[in-house]
Amino acid sequence: MKIIFDHQIFSYERYGGISRYFSQLMKQFQAYKNCDFDLSLKYSDNIYIETLENIAVKPFLNNIHFNKKPGILNKLNLQNSKGHLKDQGYDIFHPTFYNPYFLRHLRHKPFVLTVHDMITEIFPGMFPGQAKISIWKRILIQKASKIIAVSENTKKDIIRICNINEKKIEVIYHGSSLDLVMCKDVNPTQLPEKYLLFVGKRSFYKNFDHFIKAISYLLTMDNQLYLICAGGTQFTTNEKRLFKNLEITDKVFHFHVDDPFLASLYKNALAFVLPSLYEGFGLPVLEAFSCGCPAIISKTSSLKEVGGSAVIYLDPEDESDIRESIRKVIYDKNLKNILRQEGFERARKFTWEQTALNTIKIYREVYE
Repeated sequence: MKIIFDHQIFSYERYGGISRYFSQLMKQFQAYKNCDFDLSLKYSDNIYIETLENIAVKPFLNNIHFNKKPGILNKLNLQNSKGHLKDQGYDIFHPTFYNPYFLRHLRHKPFVLTVHDMITEIFPGMFPGQAKISIWKRILIQKASKIIAVSENTKKDIIRICNINEKKIEVIYHGSSLDLVMCKDVNPTQLPEKYLLFVGKRSFYKNFDHFIKAISYLLTMDNQLYLICAGGTQFTTNEKRLFKNLEITDKVFHFHVDDPFLASLYKNALAFVLPSLYEGFGLPVLEAFSCGCPAIISKTSSLKEVGGSAVIYLDPEDESDIRESIRKVIYDKNLKNILRQEGFERARKFTWEQTALNTIKIYREVYE
């Protein structure tokens, strides 16, 4: 049984949740003798690809970043993917994103689609530039041989929004790629002693502005408390203006991070906070668990599936509840220790090995 993954997400993401997911699948598959795969990718700057063995991918203008670069990479890689599909030397196709370009080239070969969330469909006003992607996603959901949803909540969203038979959808959870072993020594002068951690993009549904307003009081009242934002883009002009208005400009930092640095940030944080309005899964929660970081997360969407009883939950639309939930954790040493231990236990229930094994079961079902 041979699987082909295509170029899509690795053209557009240097790092991110979706490309991490597919790279982890391939990393696990490399250890299995009965699941061969190929990646139709020629050029990429994705950092996770670099960790895979025997994957011949060339960098493209490495360390040079500009707005049109992902689009150029996609065009270069698209022809390579079409060539792999036309050769028909595979059994199952697994696209890494939602462009349906491949449908005309499958020639009745099955394809499996992973749906990571339905956030653009739930909050269309927040994603005015992604209407086309939403249309593409709906087309592929209808035509896929099997759909993998990353949470029960996402499965329910797919069924409700796309009117799909639930038997076509299987839920397969993610794992965590981080742990305490990989923590990189960080120069103490780089980091404050006491800080909250926010990880990833800060787009509208991530609720970052609301979160900042909620914690500004804590940051101003505690001279030793700071906020570190890891990943995502540099702070925007509007974000900097907000920090200035709240008088917390010198209390908020942003870092671009690799995995060892990110693991270290989790390890040393007072708490990780995920105040999102909606999540398809919530991978950073598992990362926090795996690195011994107390987690404070929204009581919305899929997050209770991931957090279980190992977190403190907050109402993402209530500034007072955000602030008080955080205060409750960071000034209670005993509660922090309890959350750390429960987080370690919870993390053991989610592994990439299990993700890969369950995915292979889907492939076999489609193949047979």
